[in-house]
Amino acid sequence: MIRTLLICLGLTLVTELAVLVLLGVRDKKDLQVICCANIITNPIVVYVTEMVGIFYPAYFWFAVAVLEVAAAYTEGLIFQKFLRFDKVGPWALSIVANVVSFELGFVISYFS
Repeated sequence: MIRTLLICLGLTLVTELAVLVLLGVRDKKDLQVICCANIITNPIVVYVTEMVGIFYPAYFWFAVAVLEVAAAYTEGLIFQKFLRFDKVGPWALSIVANVVSFELGFVISYFS
């Protein structure tokens, strides 16, 4: 389980940082905020979805949807409070980064 958590966190960090850098985020402190936001949200999302998949498989996709929205919302709040970057709004940054990250994770899990 720890391996899965670390792999998912690593892929999420690489993906979301790449997306946000492409959107113009360059400040070192902003990139640290983005990393911290993902370190807070990603392990929770991964762990809970894994547990729901094991114990309540009928609710897996519902849990994924709720947890992904909660993660994007939490990251949006963190971005709104702490990011200095203002060329793209914090909510748009969070939503775009999370959608891309989720889609990449979906594709990887589909082919593995």
